[in-house]
Amino acid sequence: FEDYLAYLRTASPWRRLVTYRPLLAFAIRHIERRRFRKAPLPRVLAMSRGTRDQILRRHAFPPEQAEILHGGVDTAEFHPAHRLEARDGLRRRYDTPDGALVLLMVGNDYRRKGVGCAIEAVARAGHRDLILWVAGHDRKVARHEALARRRGVAARFLGPQARPAECLAAADVFLFPSRFDAFGNAALEALAAGLPAIVSARAGVSELIRDGVNGLLLEDPEDPGELARRIGDVLDPARREEIGKRARATAEEHTLERHFTRLFEVYREIAGTRGDRGI
Repeated sequence: FEDYLAYLRTASPWRRLVTYRPLLAFAIRHIERRRFRKAPLPRVLAMSRGTRDQILRRHAFPPEQAEILHGGVDTAEFHPAHRLEARDGLRRRYDTPDGALVLLMVGNDYRRKGVGCAIEAVARAGHRDLILWVAGHDRKVARHEALARRRGVAARFLGPQARPAECLAAADVFLFPSRFDAFGNAALEALAAGLPAIVSARAGVSELIRDGVNGLLLEDPEDPGELARRIGDVLDPARREEIGKRARATAEEHTLERHFTRLFEVYREIAGTRGDRGI
């Protein structure tokens, strides 16, 4: 919640006025403090190291009871093999030439996800074959469409997608210049699909990225120049293939099965310490 407030402070005065509700913010903060300081929480599972550090910094909570449990991904649904099934059909549907290099973004709230930064970065990259796909909902999509036209960027705004795995199968590079995300499962799904992903260092999922090995890190997600340079780093097909294979291997270490196995282990550990028979 504190991260969201920090994000709002960078917004326009009007957005802060209509979005930030002081009484609601006070209530959420109070509930959060009470939950961590008054109630006897047996364990906290944080989605990322950054989230865990914030909890320990803000609340008097025993470090040994705060564990990191990253998100999990369905590695069967999100798989590089699906490229053969979905790539050509989806590109035709969205008027994308065969030789285009598709940069995909997935998520709602375009401002927080960095869609404007991505449009500017594609314009600066200066590669005529780049096409930006944006899957997700935002009330101000027309504003971003206009920005893309002004900057001469080929962009397709796909709207909400019931099967994001198909979009990943048809793309070449995944962009995740998020201003903040506790984790960011969309990026993990991209890794599972075998895509080289350019990931914001402000997203928890960045903890899984080894820069230049299984993905690329974006230190400042609000700097379109840095994002343009990172896009330039994956223009070579051989490098995209190499990074994509390592990305897939990383995703295979973070499957849904492993995630839920550990989750239920924690439940059983807590039940055992309380003398319960189980769950």
